[in-house]
Amino acid sequence: MTAHRSTVSNANGIFAVTSGGVARPGDWEAFDFLIAHITVSNLGAVTPPAGWVEQTLPVVDNGAIQKRIYLHRIVDLTLEPATYTWTFSLGAYALVVSAYRSCLGVASWSQITDGLSVLTHPTASIAGHDGGYIVSSFGASSLLALGWAPQGGDVERADVIGGLLVGLNVNMMVADANGETDATPVSRTATSLDLVNELTALDRALVLLR
Repeated sequence: MTAHRSTVSNANGIFAVTSGGVARPGDWEAFDFLIAHITVSNLGAVTPPAGWVEQTLPVVDNGAIQKRIYLHRIVDLTLEPATYTWTFSLGAYALVVSAYRSCLGVASWSQITDGLSVLTHPTASIAGHDGGYIVSSFGASSLLALGWAPQGGDVERADVIGGLLVGLNVNMMVADANGETDATPVSRTATSLDLVNELTALDRALVLLR
């Protein structure tokens, strides 16, 4: 079955930053499937590390931040860098990278841009996949402490703040189902004044990828 390996995260709120990265943990192995979620406080170009593919078009929160998801499969561990680095225009960022074992790939996803000044923001609903995983990620710029909490039995993998930037915190939370899902449609909710959110359904491998 698909299983979460580990998650690493990083964030910086210094306006002069033009890149952000995470070190590859020692427990990641060949054939692990990596998902990177990055929120940046500008709308300029974002360049991922070599070998990473953007999953969806970027989603934009209230004209202030953008959130993107990238995918990468480790094939040969000896060819992987010690650190994965993203580059972008000047801004604050929050970055979360998770590794999943025995994952065939992404089966479906949804994304919502919701910059309304209301506290509760639901995601779109997507169907799970037998033996797969549901991964939810929320990015925001807000004057408030967001206080996100996982829902529906999800396990929080990261909750990071990119620091104070012109009165705004750049925040992101990533959680997953921590176990096999079925085809039941699901959605999630987060609390923030401004928010972009995404759900990703991971498909299990038909054979154990090790």
